[in-house]
Amino acid sequence: MTPPTAGTPMPRSVSSQLAWAGFEHIFTQTNFRLKIAARDPIRLTVEHDAAFGSCLSSSDAWESSEQARGWVAHRVLELVAEVDKTSIRRLCLQVPSLGDEPAIEAFLTGLKRRLKDDLRIEISRHFDTSLEQWTEDAMAFAYGDENTHDRLRLFNYSGLDQLVSIDAGRKGLKWIFGRTHWWLSGTGADLVLNPDYKFDVVRSQRGSIDETTRARSLVARAVQVIVDEGVRRAKSDELFAPVTRASIKADLERVFEKDGPWGIVHLALATDRRRYHISPPPWQNARAIALLERQDPWLFEPVVG
Repeated sequence: MTPPTAGTPMPRSVSSQLAWAGFEHIFTQTNFRLKIAARDPIRLTVEHDAAFGSCLSSSDAWESSEQARGWVAHRVLELVAEVDKTSIRRLCLQVPSLGDEPAIEAFLTGLKRRLKDDLRIEISRHFDTSLEQWTEDAMAFAYGDENTHDRLRLFNYSGLDQLVSIDAGRKGLKWIFGRTHWWLSGTGADLVLNPDYKFDVVRSQRGSIDETTRARSLVARAVQVIVDEGVRRAKSDELFAPVTRASIKADLERVFEKDGPWGIVHLALATDRRRYHISPPPWQNARAIALLERQDPWLFEPVVG
């Protein structure tokens, strides 16, 4: 389905535990089914039992657990109302012909399963906002039971393939600024990074299986990103402190202190994707899509063009 739009906000009194309990209740203790109400344009409705209806009417209850069930029930209705021909096309589905009951039933069952996935994603994104939690979830996907191709695609596109240990990251920073002799020439829009041989070689070794080399390459590419961003800002006549070797080191140490090796990965990743032609995976895996959407706020996205 399409990414959920803003709908009924989750009550502030509903904790993560209660939200997931409400989700479980709606999908295991109540019965509802989708029906095609109109075909041109496509419009769906929900038929439900008394238990589902009771949850709908309990959204204004004072008990947080009842509010959670009510919120989930209302979001089901809202998500169903959002389904249109565009969202169906994105799922590579086709509305079955009128009268083909087996195909219609399979179509609606598939949509209901996608709706459940979308709602699960929405709850996860609402509560799981820490980088540590995201890393844990991404690792669980990459090394879990999902389709092998999907796991590999997420591993590469999310930058998990670039992640190094804290010790390796710290040593990579120290090596780039202590053992290589790159320098900057020019200022503002004419700023240029001039690499020495060691810096130039290690910068190109993004795919190394050796963690030490990979960490050094990651830091070198992050240096280039900061220099390129300084040039871009100067060309746009933005006001900012001069970019120097010392300021670049301070910037990298700051993001490393805040987010560890992920700080460096997220600084370089968007540029890496363009430079190394790492394309967005053309999948329909709801878990993977949600993981990448949750990662977006941490990425440094340089302006291109």
